[in-house]
Amino acid sequence: MLIIELLMLKTFSKKISKQSFFKSISDELNKPLFSGGGLLPVLLVFACLSLNIYVRLFPAYLPGLAENAVLNVINRYSGALSKKHEGNKKEIDRQVPEELQELIGKDPAAFSRDVGLEQAKLKDPYQDEHGLTYLMEYDPYAWAQWTENVVKNGHPGNKIVNGKSYDSTMVAPLGLEVFHFTGLFYLTAFLYKGVCLFTNEVSLQRFLFFIPVFYSACFLLIFFLFVRRGSQSLSAFFAVLLSGCMSESIQRGSAGWYDFDMLSLLLAIAVAWCLLEAVRGSGRRWGTLVLFSVLAAFFEGLYAKMWMGWWFMLIVGTGFFAVAMIAQLFSGVGHERNAGRRILPYAVSALLFLGFSFVFAQIFAGIDIFERIRWLRGFLRFDTAISADIWPNVFYTISELSALSLKGLAARFYGPGPWIFAGVCGSVFCVIYKEWRTERRDLVLMLLCWFLFMLAASFKANRFVIFLAIPSFTFFSIAVFEYIPAFIVKRRTGFKRVALGAVFLCAAGFLMYMTVSKGISSAEEIFPFMNDSWHKALTYVDQHAPKDAILNAWWDQGSWYRYYGKRRAIFDGQSQNGQLCYWMARVLKENDEAKALAILRMLNNNSMQTYYEMLPYIADPFLCKKVLEDLLTAGREKGGKILQKYPVPSGVARQILDSLYGRPAPAYFIVEESLLGKMPSISFLGNWDFRKLLVRQNESQPRQKVLSLLESSLGSKSVEAEKIYNDTSVSFSGFRANESLSTRYSFSVRPMKGKNQGHLMSFDNGVVYDPDSQDVLFYSGNDQRYYTPREVVFFENGRTQRVHNEKGDIRKTVIVVKEGKECQSLIADDELAESLFFKLYFLGGRGLKHFKPFYADEENKIYIYQIEWS
Repeated sequence: MLIIELLMLKTFSKKISKQSFFKSISDELNKPLFSGGGLLPVLLVFACLSLNIYVRLFPAYLPGLAENAVLNVINRYSGALSKKHEGNKKEIDRQVPEELQELIGKDPAAFSRDVGLEQAKLKDPYQDEHGLTYLMEYDPYAWAQWTENVVKNGHPGNKIVNGKSYDSTMVAPLGLEVFHFTGLFYLTAFLYKGVCLFTNEVSLQRFLFFIPVFYSACFLLIFFLFVRRGSQSLSAFFAVLLSGCMSESIQRGSAGWYDFDMLSLLLAIAVAWCLLEAVRGSGRRWGTLVLFSVLAAFFEGLYAKMWMGWWFMLIVGTGFFAVAMIAQLFSGVGHERNAGRRILPYAVSALLFLGFSFVFAQIFAGIDIFERIRWLRGFLRFDTAISADIWPNVFYTISELSALSLKGLAARFYGPGPWIFAGVCGSVFCVIYKEWRTERRDLVLMLLCWFLFMLAASFKANRFVIFLAIPSFTFFSIAVFEYIPAFIVKRRTGFKRVALGAVFLCAAGFLMYMTVSKGISSAEEIFPFMNDSWHKALTYVDQHAPKDAILNAWWDQGSWYRYYGKRRAIFDGQSQNGQLCYWMARVLKENDEAKALAILRMLNNNSMQTYYEMLPYIADPFLCKKVLEDLLTAGREKGGKILQKYPVPSGVARQILDSLYGRPAPAYFIVEESLLGKMPSISFLGNWDFRKLLVRQNESQPRQKVLSLLESSLGSKSVEAEKIYNDTSVSFSGFRANESLSTRYSFSVRPMKGKNQGHLMSFDNGVVYDPDSQDVLFYSGNDQRYYTPREVVFFENGRTQRVHNEKGDIRKTVIVVKEGKECQSLIADDELAESLFFKLYFLGGRGLKHFKPFYADEENKIYIYQIEWS
């Protein structure tokens, strides 16, 4: 009996001990989780900043090439070992891996050394002679050049015209006034000069490469403090972690990405924070309200100097004040007498913010705020059909400005699954519901206005997802990392609290692991577009082309041509005007060399100004474009007679004729490999149907009037006008409506070399060619059958032969290029088979009279031609 009692007592004491253990842990969890002061917030902000800086430095060292280096060395070892063996393949496959493992294990230092050498070899094309990785993409080179000009000249341009900074290398031969949003260049130049006070060993190029990481760190620190001001340190940590590790955020804030994005985000948060501080506590501190309202306007003025989209915070701020005042009215039902007192602080803050924003924008950016808003509205309009300008909107074809579907948007939030984005959307509703009657309602309303505006903008252009991430992950972090721990602590005790706390920490750890993994993988995929091949080509231009030469090409690499080629460019990423893109697209797809040369002559003499010089005297823009089209190849004498039909003054007429038929400065034309993939967008711009646009812009007018306009403005015959009107009237609406205004052409695949198979020649793109009969078949993998193309074009040693097959069953042109014993084939839409681009890129300019080879890099597919003006 005594033994039983002792056993019961021991068991009971164990139970008491276990309960005491869980109670002690449970009591510890009852303390405010990560919300206190002390060292923990400092450690959290240090951790998230360190991680974000670490991944943003990847482009400097290109660690993503390490895996490729290892595979290359292993393949080289394996190839050498395979040559030592003779016998069947199974035996070799068994022996080589064993010997490979033994070889690496025998001398791992040698293997590591070989991997390091291979990795350096892979890095070399992406880095200059000093081992510095080239800047990312295209735009950073334009900003780098303007920053260098600030350091050298004190302003972004290379000369002053009428008291304004001007860049004569842009929009050749006219030049272009530097945009008003130059804050990035002045700030960076100021910081660089500050660094130079302490050391002269940092070149400006190296400084420009690493400064984006500094700007990113500043943005992330301000973002952390902003979220912590309204929530807790743990929420701030995950908000920064999730926003910072998004692929868009890493790419646009990494080393080498010298652009506006990080400072734009920083200033947007600064504006929002100041507005919230102004109305905190319902604005009972009037001095504080005035101070922070004016400070918000000050940051908005700086924003106008920093980025062209600065005005979005004006809209967000205005929306916030409107919604906040409505919320104050509805939350005070039954106390209507106090309504005016509750909304007065918001009204005063709104007036101060908006009024002083206009003042500071004028002071810092020197712009007419209302005129600038009207300009931006037209500049960012993506609906090409309703634009007042008849030229196609180039932004419609730029990948980063393409529209996103809901699925595509969700994929940007740590997709491909929709779970994070679904959590974000759920968090928005959760936080609004929970905070509607708390002191944090203003914060929630500000974030909501920001979220809704950028959500709508992201559906229009994926470029704005990086701005959408700020309110999205703030909502998400508050809901998940503040509400859930609070629920566990307040609603559960003992073992349940400990168990739920453990589950929460595991989930938070998994989320952190997933976020960091995604961030690292995104950073490893960042490589510059610029490489040694382009650097060599443009250095050749700099050394051998006349100083007054103009470089003609598609706009993407225009900033490279100006930066490394040190020559004027016909246009670039900062000046891809719709008319310029239309004419250059026309040149690239033009089959008639004489017409292509006439367009280039106009562009190199007067850019796109010829049309605008005619427009005041030929007021109908469609008719003006038609007259310009007629003038291009008419010749000076006939062109003069055409202009005499219109009230164009003789002096203006002489300028127009000079721009169309005068001899331009020395000029060069560049084609390169990336144009193959861009050809659908290029052809869309070049095939712009002004007739359909005229119908769309006059769709409210009577049918007969529109038909009459087609005939009088664009010279359409009556039958043709009827067809155009009918086709356009039944075209799609919305996004598809823009597509109906033009047509896209493309090259299906890259050129493939042929392989002899008996008396036939086959190509990896599915083409089979009989050299004896010149019969050609095309195999479609999708349909798993052979087709007979309607057109086959043979280019052999400079001679061209076109074979048309009426019984062809696919509307594609197969192009066969024969040079000696080597044969290549390419598949293209019929309209591109004899285009100027094809002749310059694939045929080396053979058969052309006015394009003389100047530089050719066959390995990297960069071709530069000197234009021979007749």
